[in-house]
This record gives sequence, C-alpha cells and structure tokens, in this order.
Amino acid sequence: MGNRKRTTRSRRPARPRGAVLLEVILSLSLLVAASSVILGGLNNCARQLEDVRLEGMGADLAISLMSQIQMGLLDPADEGPISYESPLEQWSWQVVTESLQPSTDEPPLKQVEVIVRYTPEAPGRAYTYRLVQLLGGASGDELLAFGAGGTGTGGTR
Repeated sequence: MGNRKRTTRSRRPARPRGAVLLEVILSLSLLVAASSVILGGLNNCARQLEDVRLEGMGADLAISLMSQIQMGLLDPADEGPISYESPLEQWSWQVVTESLQPSTDEPPLKQVEVIVRYTPEAPGRAYTYRLVQLLGGASGDELLAFGAGGTGTGGTR
C-alpha cells in the first residue's frame, strides 16, 4: 500500500447556518411593514372619499331645497326635521327661519336656513350641511343678492 498523498480541497469559508433564516425573516418583516403602510394609506383615502361624497350629497340636497323655496314650491317657514324617502332615508332636512327687521322703511327680511343631516344606522359618521340665505321683498319670497352662503360640517367618526 502506497503512500497516498492527501490533497486538500480549497474550501469556501463556511457560512453560519442561521444566516439564511435571518435574511428570510428580515425580508418578510420588511414586506409586512411596507404592506401595512400601503394599506393604511388606502384606508385613509377611502375614508376621505366617503367624506367628499357626503359633503357633495349634503350640498346638493340643501341647494335643491333652497331652490324650491325660492321658486315658491316650498313655504319658507319653520319645518322639520323631515326624513327623505327611499333611497335617502338616512338623510333628513329642516328649515329654520328668522324674521329680520331693518331699521329703515325697507320691507322686512327673512333669514332662511336649510339644514340637511346624514344620520347612518350604525353610530359613527354623522354629517350636517347648512345653507343660509336672506329672502326679502313685500311677500318675503324674493332672494336678495347678498347674504348667501353654505357651510358643511363633518360629524363624528
């Protein structure tokens, strides 16, 4: 039996066995963190979209009611709150008036406030929109060019 010469193979430095597992766990945690940031942003966008939808609907309903008052289809007197019919049963409206007496010999003015409310079945997201205008003239049904304005107020979340 002869002398066998042992050859040494060049070995790469051995990586610790746990390094691959650590890299996988680190990459998964980064993926979860990025996903949660993206989903949080999408949730916030959806909530803001709902706020814009409620504001637009409230403004449209209030302007429609004020237009009916200006055209004489609806009496400008205290009324409500009155619920809308289906499919708007979560919305209600109210008219609040106040007589204003100018100091001069001008005809009396009437401040008309239209209040439109959204009250969902589940507690949480209520919304109110108010539109105020001054009506004047002998009969109290002419719209004056000044004093018109609308405000929307978001409800609780």
